[in-house]
Amino acid sequence: HSKAFWIISGSAVSGVLIMAGFLIWKFRALFSRSSDETLK
Repeated sequence: HSKAFWIISGSAVSGVLIMAGFLIWKFRALFSRSSDETLK
């Protein structure tokens, strides 16, 4: 493969990983908030 292909695929993979981490962080924040409200 050419170098451009690896650069594009690498940036796409990193973008997907960043989005996945952001979604997991948001879901964890929502889950902890809801669990705190149920504990009260």
